[in-house]
Amino acid sequence: MEIDAARSRQIREYYLRPEIIERMFSLCEGREVVPVFYGGRFSKRPASVQFPGDLEYMVKKGATSFHCSLEHWSNPLLLSNSMKKNDMDKIRTGWDIFFDIDADEDLEHGRIAAGLIIEALKDHGVNNVSLKFSGRRGFHVAVSCKSLPGSVNFLPVEVQYPELMQKVADYLRDYICKDLVDALSCYDKSLAGKMNGDPYKVVEVEHNWSYRHLFRMPYSFNEKSWHVSLPIDVGKLDKFRMDDALPENVRGDKWFLDSFEKNEASELVMEALEHEVDENKKESKRDDRLDKMKSIMRSGGTFIQDVKEKVKKNGGIMKQTFSKVVTGQYDIEDQIGDKKVKTGVKRGAANKIPEELFPPCVHNILAGLKDGRKRGIFIMVNFLRSVGWEWEDIDERLKEWNCNNPEPLPDSYLQGQLNYAKKREEIILPPNCDNEGYYKDILICTPDNLCSRVRNPVNYALIKGKNIKKKKS
Repeated sequence: MEIDAARSRQIREYYLRPEIIERMFSLCEGREVVPVFYGGRFSKRPASVQFPGDLEYMVKKGATSFHCSLEHWSNPLLLSNSMKKNDMDKIRTGWDIFFDIDADEDLEHGRIAAGLIIEALKDHGVNNVSLKFSGRRGFHVAVSCKSLPGSVNFLPVEVQYPELMQKVADYLRDYICKDLVDALSCYDKSLAGKMNGDPYKVVEVEHNWSYRHLFRMPYSFNEKSWHVSLPIDVGKLDKFRMDDALPENVRGDKWFLDSFEKNEASELVMEALEHEVDENKKESKRDDRLDKMKSIMRSGGTFIQDVKEKVKKNGGIMKQTFSKVVTGQYDIEDQIGDKKVKTGVKRGAANKIPEELFPPCVHNILAGLKDGRKRGIFIMVNFLRSVGWEWEDIDERLKEWNCNNPEPLPDSYLQGQLNYAKKREEIILPPNCDNEGYYKDILICTPDNLCSRVRNPVNYALIKGKNIKKKKS
């Protein structure tokens, strides 16, 4: 890579602008920061930046671009190429969700994919999203590590890189796949034959993330185009033009990965884990075992991956740990006093249980929630499906419920959750009563006498419904 004197001067003048140094330095703390020098030579790793002056020094030494790690570290300089996973886990403090979108043929292909990923994130309640132009032929969409849950599968989330990042990426690739095919075909009809149902033949969305993966820093040059990797307002993706990323047009007034809401990405992670089970089900054809896994999902504070491992170890027999769920059409076995009571409801509306038979916690949700509305949606969708309600009734009731909330959720978010839930063929139980992350945490657990004898809100409604049938007969 030959760089003439004029280009060298342009690089130096651009990077040494105070606002550019400030924006780049804001992303450096706790990350590997690796410059690339004239000739395409990467700096020796590990490397980090402690002060803004470190960036200035690198520029004066001939740095042409800067790359930083997806992972956050307590001390990046402790890293080495010979380091084992367990040792990296000990010093990793987090990792960002990151989508690297690359469009070889047409930047518009990447713009379409980026827009769909942003909408998909919003469908899952993730509204704090960062976006930037890659500098050449794509876009980067990212979510701060601070939006992730603190733990998954009872393990700290920071030790689950890159596996969990890969699952999230695989899930969202599948989530947008059909819409991406349709949108690309609409943009250019000739792409339909080339894609043959697979949009990733036209536009790549990275999903094979690895340890110590680097991405081009915001405001860094791309040496192949000499455009800047420019942060973009999410709402202005459609207005971005390549000339905006020329150094003379870059104002340096936007931050990247600066906003977050704690635990905002929790639902996204849960859906990604659920998606993994769906894919394993297709591949392994272990229908019975995986139906049990999906039924137990979240019901006792455990995540899908836990259940899957237990199935493997115990040959699919879950009796030792869990009460029996999902046998035949949809049976629930619970302990009431000294007796085991078996109740059942078939999928669909044939056995629809009326609202007056719902447990107190569900009535409390339906009265409106100040906090925990997103968790309320998850509970209600799975509860109503489990007690025989059809989608038309669920849609109508949850839209009415949303209006009862002191601060209603955006219609787009509610509809997105409903649309995704409808894609599932099987019925999933809501969380068990003793799952403190739900009922007690959002202050809706006000038990009556029957509550003390059941493990799940669905059991309450089924038992009430069965008792009424007995009285009528």
